[in-house]
Amino acid sequence: MEIPSGIGFNTGVGAGSGAIPGLGVGIGLGQGVGTGIGTGVGMGVGTGTGTGGSGSGQGGGIGGDVGPGVGMTKSQVRAYKIEAGSELRIIAHPTQPCTIRLFSSSSSGAGAVAGSGGAQTNAMTTAEIFGAELPPDVDMKIAPLSRVAIYTWHGCILQIRGMVQQEYESVNKSMKEYMEVIQVLDNRRNFSKLHGTLGPRVMVTGSSNSGKSTLCQILCNYAARRGYTPLFIDLDPRGSTDKENMQFPAGTIGAIKVNEFFLHSKELKNPLSFFFGHLNVTDDLQLYLYLCKLLSGAISLRSQNIQDTNSQASGFILNAPFQPSNDLLKELISIFNIDVVVVMDDPSTQHYLSDQYDYKEPQSYEILEKQHLEESGNANNSNPDQEIDINKLNIEKQFEKLPKISVVGVSKSDGVISITSQRLAEIRRECLKSYFFGTPEFPLKPHTINLKVIPMGDDGKSLINTSTLVSSTWCHLVELQIASLPASALPADQDVSIIGNQAQVLPYNKPLKNLVNTIAGISHAKNSTCAPISSMAGIVHIRAVHEDNNTGMEDMQQNRSHINMTFPTIEVWCPGLNEHGEFPSHYIFVGNTQKLKFHLE
Repeated sequence: MEIPSGIGFNTGVGAGSGAIPGLGVGIGLGQGVGTGIGTGVGMGVGTGTGTGGSGSGQGGGIGGDVGPGVGMTKSQVRAYKIEAGSELRIIAHPTQPCTIRLFSSSSSGAGAVAGSGGAQTNAMTTAEIFGAELPPDVDMKIAPLSRVAIYTWHGCILQIRGMVQQEYESVNKSMKEYMEVIQVLDNRRNFSKLHGTLGPRVMVTGSSNSGKSTLCQILCNYAARRGYTPLFIDLDPRGSTDKENMQFPAGTIGAIKVNEFFLHSKELKNPLSFFFGHLNVTDDLQLYLYLCKLLSGAISLRSQNIQDTNSQASGFILNAPFQPSNDLLKELISIFNIDVVVVMDDPSTQHYLSDQYDYKEPQSYEILEKQHLEESGNANNSNPDQEIDINKLNIEKQFEKLPKISVVGVSKSDGVISITSQRLAEIRRECLKSYFFGTPEFPLKPHTINLKVIPMGDDGKSLINTSTLVSSTWCHLVELQIASLPASALPADQDVSIIGNQAQVLPYNKPLKNLVNTIAGISHAKNSTCAPISSMAGIVHIRAVHEDNNTGMEDMQQNRSHINMTFPTIEVWCPGLNEHGEFPSHYIFVGNTQKLKFHLE
């Protein structure tokens, strides 16, 4: 419910005494809404007498209860009283940021609201954005183009300042379902922490535009609020999420450790990522599965060597790729050893997976132990009413013998807006611009470097002696390909290290002009042997290609007399160099040059 002002009501935005600025709203005939300025005095009941405008805003509800006027100015302030179980949804302006503020029960804003209706506001002090709590009485900036939903369990008072495309209040019924999932994950983490086992390994999948990344962020944030540090794994290479603090660039997959609320984090910190080079997993499914196995292997090694039981019990939240087939889901469940699958708005997939992995989550581990005693035939010799001391029983072994995968169905996120191809392209471009140029608060300037493209043989070795070249002035352009049998033709217990032999680093032999304005990945690898299994150090944007004497890659590989050869060069943007002023590696991985082409200027 938007709070009117200037018509005998004061929003109470002030220090609690003296003149308090309010809002005057003049309501004309039709849909016109104008703006003015009113004043109120003191706390409690507002006495504002603001004079409204003449109604020229062309406002009205846009897809919800409340919609802003087109004539809204950046200085305009609105206040909302959000009921319990509801949320305020905001689509930010394309170019202008806005700010939101949560009023505490002791602030003048909450006092004014209580005074106007006589309502108690002690409980109306909490709200959250995708599971991250909003601090009271603090202005929080919402970046341009953002789409956020501010949810409250008990009711709250919110203030918005600045221009937006759309804002409205609506009931959110899906949060109660999500809380049931959160409770199950909390129980599993507590059990894992007590017994020193791995925490829940959660996969979130579902129909398109169901809000999978939103649910992933909610699950991560609630885990962080309880003191855990789960991993967030994104297996969708489309780069489709608009949440800047969990965005991986298009064409990549990876994982990050969540050690703070995503709301307060503005960038990925120390991610482990791999360059896939495509936007859709079906473009090269075998390469995609190979990279998933590398990522899973790295996460497994981390889990085995970590000493902190809290981190070990935190587990991970995995965002599945876009519209995966059932076979692909089963592959990923096996690769990442998933034990909880959350299916959003997709009954068909939920029923299929439930048939494949039929496991009922126990309400308590005392019940789990009783079930085991009954199955083993010992239930007749025990008193079913006798209290069981779970500390004296080896519950962990019994738990391990049961099926490991629980399939949970939930509804789609309320308020989800279908993403268009234009919006998707905009999200990808903004993510890359942020990667290279930073944000208005933390601007960056990419390095511009010219690199000689040195030819490489199919064996992964340079065709010339590179020891005579300055280290930071040359590179190999390569592609990662799967050269042998597909994963489906291999034994089910195939070892990851053996699967690594399938991957091959081959020289890029296509016309270099195709690379202009494309994104490529920089490997950590120091040699061709490590390149197929190496993670990504970063990405570069290829700005231009200079081919002297029209020499192509094919010509160079055939001509091994390189003494007087002039090599082509590529001009790239890179986010930075290492402490020695060099690239982390000479291997630059190239993907789909058509779909990874971006104009960033």
